[in-house]
Amino acid sequence: MPAKTAQSVSSPPGFGGAPLVGWHFLTEAARTGDLVFFGCDIEINRRYGIANPGAANFVRTGTALTGMFLPDSYDLGIMTLTDPRNAVGEIAATAARIIVGFGGLPVLIACDHTASLGAILGSSLGSGTAPIYVYFDAHFDLGRNCAPGDLLHNGGFVGEILRQGWASQAVNIGGRSKETCIEYPDTPKNFYSIPGNGEAAAIIARLAPLAGQKVHVSIDADVLDPNVAPNVSCPEADGMTAQALLDCCRWIGRSCRVVGADLSEVLPSTASRQSEQFLIRCLHALKRDYPRC
Repeated sequence: MPAKTAQSVSSPPGFGGAPLVGWHFLTEAARTGDLVFFGCDIEINRRYGIANPGAANFVRTGTALTGMFLPDSYDLGIMTLTDPRNAVGEIAATAARIIVGFGGLPVLIACDHTASLGAILGSSLGSGTAPIYVYFDAHFDLGRNCAPGDLLHNGGFVGEILRQGWASQAVNIGGRSKETCIEYPDTPKNFYSIPGNGEAAAIIARLAPLAGQKVHVSIDADVLDPNVAPNVSCPEADGMTAQALLDCCRWIGRSCRVVGADLSEVLPSTASRQSEQFLIRCLHALKRDYPRC
């Protein structure tokens, strides 16, 4: 009997046109390195920006008919969660199961960026050691303006990731908000920031030390310039170009060991559908054998 493939699945299209499948199918058909998308459609803990519940379904709907998916890309579904307190654990467990089960690459599509906390936990649990957290984001999310003990939200979760050792290092690309400044005495020693408003080649040159390293990649949609992505929860001027983001993701996929990824902060809106399609393309680029044409 021939092995099941994505093309043989009769199901509604999911993220980026990937077939919507269940766990049973994945255990029979998926292979090491295959992309497995899954969504979380409730906000975990937003403190900053415009609320965006339903963002995962919005991204799926806007990209389902693009025909973008690779033969080794799947959509596991959008979680039916109602309690944000349980969501981080469910996200982590799902991501870890994808990695441990068949060496897949879990890709979370979420609402507020706090959901990335669950995704990096899953990458850490599933791969056995804490990866480097590489996040494209206009904001550092280190929680500098927050009270101690009040950091597990979309403005402080990265600081908590570092304090708890859930990532060995955090590398921000594109931080530029007026509140964002690296020259603080409390800046974690294992935190590094790269400006994102230059040419891709200059950004990649500063990413070079990550070559061969195990990384989790997180994309906050506001890393892009508002002219490219007008529908984000916390827009900031002077952001990355679409091509620079794609080139960086291609380099990471080709040069690093990507164990997990996530996308967040897309605002359901009629302003643009092209940005969601492009962001899904960037996530596909994290796969090592992504087509280079």
